[in-house]
Amino acid sequence: MIVLSYCLIFAFMEESKTALYQPNVITQARYLFSEYEMRIFLYVVKSIQDKLNKNDIEFNRTIFGEVDYKLRFRLADLMHEGEKNHERIKKALVELRSKSFEVEDQKQWFNVGFINYGRYLKQEKIAELQVSFLLMPYMLSLAKGFTTYQLETILLLNTYSQRLYMLFSQFRDTSIYRVKASELRNKLGLDDRYDSYSDFKKRVITASEKELKKLFN
Repeated sequence: MIVLSYCLIFAFMEESKTALYQPNVITQARYLFSEYEMRIFLYVVKSIQDKLNKNDIEFNRTIFGEVDYKLRFRLADLMHEGEKNHERIKKALVELRSKSFEVEDQKQWFNVGFINYGRYLKQEKIAELQVSFLLMPYMLSLAKGFTTYQLETILLLNTYSQRLYMLFSQFRDTSIYRVKASELRNKLGLDDRYDSYSDFKKRVITASEKELKKLFN
């Protein structure tokens, strides 16, 4: 059993930063995204939150039906200042379409791609993606429990640190996250890597702990 305590991390979170709210079942799902895949994922979550906060009537009328959520954005919206390599965003859209997103709760288990498709409209210079309707109830069920984390913070972290930070954020009230090593490896999509516990702890847990502490110090 791994017991992780990160009181220090949450004590230094700035309220002025963009806060995102994410259902616990999504936070606990089994997936691991690359840097640019995570940027797209967070952009989708933020877009959903913006619509909910603005009480978008048309959006709220269909969110729990079998309706896939379509989102358009400029590639520049996902790039850091000065970045010009838009091919990375396109590649991330390709990878997200083929990457499994596994969710399990008390009612069901399912495995689905995060997006149905990704495309780029050249004349409008706009990218488009579509999130599967199977994921939408979980992305929207905020009343049943949610996780708060900071968009700017997530984007500053490496892949493993991003996922661990999101998991830690779910337990910010107690500042303690208890999980079996095998379960954590599964959530991070690392079932076929780091068979040795000492190797897993060194390369994932300890490395992420150092990065998070460095960031918040």
